[in-house]
Amino acid sequence: MPAFDKYFSAISKFKGQLLFLALCFALLNTLFTFILQIGSELLKDRPAFVGSSAELITIGRKNQAGEFSPIRGYNLEQVAKLPEVEEVTTLSFNTTTLYLNNTTALNQTVVYYADNFASLLAIEGALAKVTNLASNDALVSQRFAEQYLSNIKLTEAVLQLTQNGKRYRIAGILPASMDDLGSFTPSVWLKHSELADTMPFRLTVDERAIPAKVAKNQRLTQSLLPGIPHYFGIARLNQPMALSELEQALAQFQRQSDDDVMSFQEAPHDNWLINGVELSPNAKDALFSSWQVLFILSTFFLVLCCIGLLSHVTNMLIKRKQEFMVRIAVGARFSLLARQLIKEQLPVVILVCLSGAVSYVALFHFLTTSSHFSLLIEKLGTNPDWLSWLLGSLLISLFMMLCAVLPLVSLAKRQVFERSSQLTMNKKQALLSYSNDVLQKTIALFAISLSVIVIYQQIIYYTQLNINKQIKEVTFTSHQPISLARNWLDGEVHQFANVTMSGAPFVTPSTQSIKYQPSVSDKVINYTARKIDVASNYFETINANVLAGSMPLEKYGVVLNETAALQLLSGRQVLSDLLGGQITINSAMKSSKLTVTAIVEDLPHFGINKTGIPFVYQHLSQTSQFLNRIVTFYYPASVENEFLPLIDDWAGNSISLRSRIARESLENQLYQLDAIEFILFDLALLLAVLILIVVSFNLYYQQAAFIALNRAKFGTMLALGALPKHIFKELFGKKLAHLGVSIPLALLIVKLVMPLLAKHLTIPDLSAELFGLSVIALILFITLLALLPALQLTSESIKTQMN
Repeated sequence: MPAFDKYFSAISKFKGQLLFLALCFALLNTLFTFILQIGSELLKDRPAFVGSSAELITIGRKNQAGEFSPIRGYNLEQVAKLPEVEEVTTLSFNTTTLYLNNTTALNQTVVYYADNFASLLAIEGALAKVTNLASNDALVSQRFAEQYLSNIKLTEAVLQLTQNGKRYRIAGILPASMDDLGSFTPSVWLKHSELADTMPFRLTVDERAIPAKVAKNQRLTQSLLPGIPHYFGIARLNQPMALSELEQALAQFQRQSDDDVMSFQEAPHDNWLINGVELSPNAKDALFSSWQVLFILSTFFLVLCCIGLLSHVTNMLIKRKQEFMVRIAVGARFSLLARQLIKEQLPVVILVCLSGAVSYVALFHFLTTSSHFSLLIEKLGTNPDWLSWLLGSLLISLFMMLCAVLPLVSLAKRQVFERSSQLTMNKKQALLSYSNDVLQKTIALFAISLSVIVIYQQIIYYTQLNINKQIKEVTFTSHQPISLARNWLDGEVHQFANVTMSGAPFVTPSTQSIKYQPSVSDKVINYTARKIDVASNYFETINANVLAGSMPLEKYGVVLNETAALQLLSGRQVLSDLLGGQITINSAMKSSKLTVTAIVEDLPHFGINKTGIPFVYQHLSQTSQFLNRIVTFYYPASVENEFLPLIDDWAGNSISLRSRIARESLENQLYQLDAIEFILFDLALLLAVLILIVVSFNLYYQQAAFIALNRAKFGTMLALGALPKHIFKELFGKKLAHLGVSIPLALLIVKLVMPLLAKHLTIPDLSAELFGLSVIALILFITLLALLPALQLTSESIKTQMN
């Protein structure tokens, strides 16, 4: 301990600056380690939705146009072998001509289903008894029955397919909720074994009379079917799992699936951060740009800390120049001097490590206990990385010890170890002084400019959200299909005019191929957008800004967001030109044509508006009624006490309820959704403030060292009758001249580099006014702090000390 006391006393004259730098290095190590951890997570190839509570997934393949299309049976057999998959069922679709009672020719969609289809999807009604149906039994949709069987007895109705000439009796009528399958409208349901009769290997009328021929043909066709892309698969998972995990499992046999590309859609799904508002697929790019800004700021902080430490050890050795010169003159070795300086630096190194460990633990304690950041940290899997932190501490310790002995190089070369005054500097010394000053001011300007960019982005983002952010949500999920058109859009719920809703069928991919045809042209524009199904009063309830057209949303209408509209304008600037055009939505299993009725601003529902993703909104009645197992209600807080009990009671009596998810307001959801950006935002502001403080401290101590080195000169001036204001005037003049060179150079560098940096990071460049204000504030701040040591000369205590 006495040795440590000795070393501490040796540096006591510089303890203010040294302790400040030690704390800066400790905080730097903590922030740098955490920033690199976040960066490593952002660099991972994450899917759009990381978390998943999906029990079911729909499997198909993407064709060359990027559309969701059928897949080979062999691929589905591979999926069934995965340990993550409990069970797989198949569907196949075929549009064909059939005859009703040998008279009426109908062009209808036929569905071929596997025996386990109903049990896997927990479907009740006629389809639940498929295992008891014969091969010549058919089921028909309620829509088909209402249209064609209203005047025919069910026992007398016979269907005949033109493809195989086989006759089928109608064994039952399916419930109305199964009138739609994805975007298909199937009319006839047949057992999967009947699919073989649709293949090209058909028998003639004479050959059908020979049982051996029929059996051989059936075996041949059944053996060929799995190799034909004719199926959609629905798989039930053993447990909820992340999409990234499922993708890794599917990748095992994707490489052996020829040109097929496996794709699947969750049903229903949780999102990366929260339920409800999703993290946009393009948000990763925006997050990485923000992270790059943060990394640049942390690098600036590192450079300034290094400059401050080098300046400190140089000032310290100048202060002790006479001591070291005498010891060298009497024969002291340089290794001994270096060892002494390293030992004197050890307490500071220990302080850096201890304070760094405390700050690192404190950072993660704050993040894990914060209601907004804890879920983010959990999803990112970001835990304290002590190995990286120890490596950073080791590098900082070695650097600090190296800096302690580095100025001894001048003594080893027998050079005069001193700092010249401004008047006696040679060109090399003056250039180094100006370079040091310009570098620090340039870094400070960059820091404040980048920080203002971050603030500017956040302000613009939140001021553009012109929606009712106080609206709340409640979501219901069910084991049974939810018939939205017949149950949820009508009845008692409809009495709340200010309540709206959206549905989430899982069979339809979130991103779909869209075709747009203007009302006055035959030209067709193809593009990709995300489709959202909402109730007719959705936009009015959330108070969305309608840019063109009118509300409410019509049953066969479609609404575009501003991003989608601008993509279709092709250089034109009038949004109303798009109204009346035809939108063809190519979803998973069928295309539907709708009319553009309105254009709305980019909304934060199912995506964040600042990423510029095209959306198309269609009426909720167009949603798949068969596979819809999740529905979300949006309601104002004023009706919560009346609305929630009613909807809970209704839902409990109407559907096989799996879960009810009550959420906070949209405002709080958006805040949670942006948790990672808030972390980056807060860290960026923290680093910008630290950078300004470090620059100010560095300039302060540099000016203080200059006054200390020239105190003999100033003391002589005071002894000859000069007043402190004369000394202050001289110092101010020199500093003003110095700033007259360094500040313009720093401004020029920032002005040239900032647009290039903004373009590379895809961040907005600052306006001249905003940049000018930040520069003026920074110049005044640095000038004031740089002149503080000179102000000390006005006190009598300083005058006495110099005399």
